[in-house]
Amino acid sequence: MDLCVVASNIKVKEKRERQPNWTEAEKQLLLSLTRIHQVILENKGSDTMTIKKKSEAWDDIATNMRAAGYQRSKDRLKQQLGRIRAAEAKKVKEALAKSYVQESKHLALPGCSSEPMAQDATINVQNFHVMPPPIQEVAIKIEKAISLDDFETSSSDKQINKNGKEYFGLADPISASMSINHGVIKRIYEDPQFINVTSSPMVETGTGESKDQMQNMSTRNNGKCKCNCRSKRLRHIRLRINGHSPRTRSQRIRQLHLYRVAVERERLKMLRMQQKRDHIFYRKDKQIQNLKLQILHNLALNRINHINFS
Repeated sequence: MDLCVVASNIKVKEKRERQPNWTEAEKQLLLSLTRIHQVILENKGSDTMTIKKKSEAWDDIATNMRAAGYQRSKDRLKQQLGRIRAAEAKKVKEALAKSYVQESKHLALPGCSSEPMAQDATINVQNFHVMPPPIQEVAIKIEKAISLDDFETSSSDKQINKNGKEYFGLADPISASMSINHGVIKRIYEDPQFINVTSSPMVETGTGESKDQMQNMSTRNNGKCKCNCRSKRLRHIRLRINGHSPRTRSQRIRQLHLYRVAVERERLKMLRMQQKRDHIFYRKDKQIQNLKLQILHNLALNRINHINFS
């Protein structure tokens, strides 16, 4: 008895009937119907009204499909539309890749193989030579006055090396036989200074860089003092006062000292101007803050008076 009940309760699963294939005419009809409701179907909104409009649009499309003799449900129509669009996107992508490969073959460099570029559809970076950025040395020239506003820069080393006696560098050895005041030497080497480079010419290499090796410096002033300094990249300066360049070492050191004084004066001037601006801003901010406090105080008084009168 129990076996009969169990057998009667078992539902025989029917085999799913295979849907007929989509013909090209049916696909074109579906695309033409979806173009009518394209704005609604492509809306990305998720609100209730948008969902309702989309459902009505698909109902209209399904009705028109049935009227044309194609029995398709809304789910099948949505699924087929997605497949059609995916196939079209794939065709466009393949066409772009094919055209890119053809252009890469046509524009291939002589001596470079274009097969890996055609297979991977990428550019082989090893076939191209990237030049390094040019090395430029900054040259500063002072004309007629030691001031920050009188600097002129030069773009090539050829202009710098025309007259070696008129150029100065950041770090360069001074001859041991030179007798200079010890205080001047101390001031020069305490901070990054400009020292004469006429005693040692620059060494030019194939890469365009200049290398200078520092030597021991000795001066005589009640004793001997030696200083070993590391090599630094030269930054040339050309000094001209009243149209004439200084001739002696003492004049050059004096002009360099005046240059430093002018730089410090400009920095002090800018600092004072900044302090003045900051003081003005602070005073204005303080006035604005006091005005805000006064307004809040008046509002509080008005509120209290309104409560008292009411």
